[in-house]
Amino acid sequence: MPVNYENFQDSESENQSPGLRIGLPPLQPFLQTLCSSSRLLLLSLGLNLMLLVGVCVIGSQNSTFQRDLVTLNNSTSQTELQVKSLISQGDSLQKTITPLKAGVGNLRQELQAARSMNDKVFSLEKKLEEEQQTLKADYAEIRLLVQQLAKDLTALTCQAAALKSNGSARACCPLNWLEHEGSCYWFSRSKKPWPEAEKQCQLQNAHLVVINSREEQDFVQEHIGSSFTWMGLSDPDRSLEMGGWDRLQDQLPGPVTCQELFLKGHLILCCRWRGLTPESQRLLL
Repeated sequence: MPVNYENFQDSESENQSPGLRIGLPPLQPFLQTLCSSSRLLLLSLGLNLMLLVGVCVIGSQNSTFQRDLVTLNNSTSQTELQVKSLISQGDSLQKTITPLKAGVGNLRQELQAARSMNDKVFSLEKKLEEEQQTLKADYAEIRLLVQQLAKDLTALTCQAAALKSNGSARACCPLNWLEHEGSCYWFSRSKKPWPEAEKQCQLQNAHLVVINSREEQDFVQEHIGSSFTWMGLSDPDRSLEMGGWDRLQDQLPGPVTCQELFLKGHLILCCRWRGLTPESQRLLL
């Protein structure tokens, strides 16, 4: 840049006086040269200062980078240790999972076998139900057949009895039944609750005995002996209200005791003859 100024000055001198000038150089070019040197020095100092600041900044950044690098190395080391620990745990888990997988496989096989067995059991139950239904149907048919055979046998027995008595018999009773005053009686030796005993009589087109006379009571007592026998009197719904025994004793002849029974608004006298064990009952409506 000073060269440009000097060249510019020289060109002006050359334009003004084409001849050579002898003596001291002019003051203004000298000051310009001095200013140019100061500028160069300031510029150099500024550049050095900037370079120094840059070096300081770079050094600080380098120090920070070094610290970050150390921290990163430490973190990397810890991460590597954690990874190794996880790998070790994974190996342990794998060793644990392997027998568990085998156990699960065995359980699946057992479950499959159990399902297969359950299907077989269900199939057997279904077949058993079908066979049971078939047996019930067969039993019903056999029962009807037996009842029909019993009726036929009774009819034949009655015909034979009629032939033997020349028609003098008042009733024709089934086999093993006893005849008395035109009625047939069957004395069972099996012990059943009252509802089942009544049902068994109904299945044979009969009913539990109801004593209507002293003669009938004597006949029944003769064949039952000292055993207890159900009669055709029950109170399943607890609708009977009983009065006291011997309440009407003076109004009835003979050694009898009676009790008043009130059944849904109807008066029933239940009487028994004393001196017999068990004491049979009769109904007076």
